[in-house]
Amino acid sequence: DPGTIPREWSVRNYSKIYFFDDCELDKFHQLHPECNNLNLQVQGQATYEEKRFFYCYKCFTVKPERAHHCSKCRRCFMKMDHHCIWVANCIGFYNHKYYLMLLFFSVVLLLSVLGSFLPNIVEAVCYLIHNWDLKGLN
Repeated sequence: DPGTIPREWSVRNYSKIYFFDDCELDKFHQLHPECNNLNLQVQGQATYEEKRFFYCYKCFTVKPERAHHCSKCRRCFMKMDHHCIWVANCIGFYNHKYYLMLLFFSVVLLLSVLGSFLPNIVEAVCYLIHNWDLKGLN
């Protein structure tokens, strides 16, 4: 699990949900008329201690700050970095460390393979330089 936002997160559990503009707020009221009594605000200044939650219209769920929606997975992820085709999943809050370890050990493997072939490559280049026949080029 790369940090999927649970679908059970309900809009009614949060005191403040922030929207980017008035159109989003109106669209939210049309989708959820039962939530008209909540303190809903267009994105404004929040105190440091105040937790900010946003609403995703693609998966119809509340998401925390720095969460993004992945169009390939069709879910929202906490601290989503990107959708990786090599891992076949999103890189998010819970698997970011493992993704960086994958990159690090891939580079280590590449360098060790190149290091093991380097003496053979140098020997082949030296052989070609010393035994080059220039008589056939005239």
